[in-house]
Amino acid sequence: PAMNRDFIPEDDELADGFEALAKMRKESAKGGQAEADYLHCLSRCKDLCSRHRLTVAQLANNWESLSLQQNLKFGRDALARFDTYLRTSAQTPVKIKPTKNIKSDPNRSFKADDDDVMEVDDDDSGFASAFSPLPKLSPAIKSSPSSKKRGRESIEQIKFEDTKLPELLSPAVNPSAGSITTSRQYLERKDAGKVLQAFPATEMSLPTEVTPNFDPDEVHVRVEDSTGAHKPYRYMFDTVQAKDSAVQSHVTKLTDAIVTKHSLTELIDKTRAINVPHQESSVYVGELTSEGEGLNEKTIQLASGHIRVRLDIADLPSYSLFCGQAVAIKGLNGMGTRIVVESLHHDAALPHFVPPKLGEGADEDEPDETELRSQQLRVMVAAGPFSTRDDLRYYPLNDLLDKVHQRKPHALILMGPFIDADHPDVVGCTIDRPFEDAFEEIIEKIASHLENLSTRIVLVPSLRDVVHDYVFPQPPLELNAKLRQFTNIECVPNPSMIRINGVSFGLISNDVLKHMMSQVAYKEAKAAAGAAQSGGSERVSSLSQHVINQRSFYPVRPSPSASSGECQLDFAQWSKCDLPYTPDVLLFVSSLPTFVK
Repeated sequence: PAMNRDFIPEDDELADGFEALAKMRKESAKGGQAEADYLHCLSRCKDLCSRHRLTVAQLANNWESLSLQQNLKFGRDALARFDTYLRTSAQTPVKIKPTKNIKSDPNRSFKADDDDVMEVDDDDSGFASAFSPLPKLSPAIKSSPSSKKRGRESIEQIKFEDTKLPELLSPAVNPSAGSITTSRQYLERKDAGKVLQAFPATEMSLPTEVTPNFDPDEVHVRVEDSTGAHKPYRYMFDTVQAKDSAVQSHVTKLTDAIVTKHSLTELIDKTRAINVPHQESSVYVGELTSEGEGLNEKTIQLASGHIRVRLDIADLPSYSLFCGQAVAIKGLNGMGTRIVVESLHHDAALPHFVPPKLGEGADEDEPDETELRSQQLRVMVAAGPFSTRDDLRYYPLNDLLDKVHQRKPHALILMGPFIDADHPDVVGCTIDRPFEDAFEEIIEKIASHLENLSTRIVLVPSLRDVVHDYVFPQPPLELNAKLRQFTNIECVPNPSMIRINGVSFGLISNDVLKHMMSQVAYKEAKAAAGAAQSGGSERVSSLSQHVINQRSFYPVRPSPSASSGECQLDFAQWSKCDLPYTPDVLLFVSSLPTFVK
């Protein structure tokens, strides 16, 4: 590239704004070779700014990107590679030309459909290329005059096809015709609409006819206040004492319920520690833990307080056990160091919800849930991410909304992530707007898309939602004033318990099944093992029963470490994962094999 004197910075400006060069300037005070190296690098950096039309800040950002990628140390040799890097990145500034004068307004928020949106010249490589060799960002979307005139009041008159989710978030990169991408695979799939599993397990096909709409007053969604973090809270303030107190409270409550349910009260002596020898069969309570990384017959232990004793479970015909499971064990502990287990109890399941009758606690202003339960209920559920792995065009979400329009369910439950923090475009920061703005646009399109229906939309957050708190349990998603205008949206915590027309649903988007699977000890009964092989799905489905038996959406402990990026359990809020009763339907989001049971 030719020299451009408009981009030649002053010596002090360059050294002050470029940290790597500033360090060399300090070393140059020693004189000799250090001074010569500094003057050479200073001259070379000025030349790079001029040739590639970069400001000092852009030059510094590019160097930081290259040095982190290739682990380079600033110096003469590195600058040669830096020049090559800038050439291959094709750095040129973005030409921005406003379509009209924009008045300064601190309360104004820009949207992609504003008439005064800025245009990006397609002939340039984009502002993002000034910082890394990534594809350029999408040009801003221009609005049509008709889109401004339609407004909210005429939303029901808009054809369904007109309200498709646009390709809002994808970078302007089109895969070559010969490449095989996940989006192409999705669009060209041959098994759309195929029923993968049904319950009861009979032949079943999805109805194709359009379901008639219904009165919105027929849908009643209630959120249980006792389950879930319904308001934002301070986290990362756990102390060792608080964790220990939460665990002991949880275990004591569950073991007391197990002992009572299985009539073991007469066989237990709570005054005797579990490591005290006893020559007769007794009942011992506590939680299961492991002396190693995994849980198996050789590492399994019973913990009560800070005391641990080995367990011998070889004689049990079958079991499904995990770390943190509250249990009551009947066995012999003759030496005080090992309990030979005769039977193991862990079922503390609660009864199902029974709607109160009038005069027995029911609200006279609310509809009778017993009567509502007798009526037909249609609920559709989907879990994110709602896009394919190689772009953020949200084709699957569009298809889902097609089905919602066709089937017209009473409720649509959408479980995050809505913008996946693990998506390559999110990790690479190639989205051309703040994440919050993108999230607002997605939810607005979903809500307006279904506004002419009576369907209630229930939104459940995920730990992979880039716009939400990375802590578990999670409070509900926060909607701005614009989105709160849609009365068909209900935001609930993760986890949460809701009732739709009297039918209770337990919802959790954290992968508790996977977390339990990593710490489970499993043994199948010989009779079952000799029967038809059920594969891994039976083992996975058995884990879901633990959530019910242990009265908690997240019974496993210790949780996966923070470095795993999968769970951030706040022990101070752990009680908000407790089940108030056994739900009629329990919905998990998991990467493990699908099942319905």
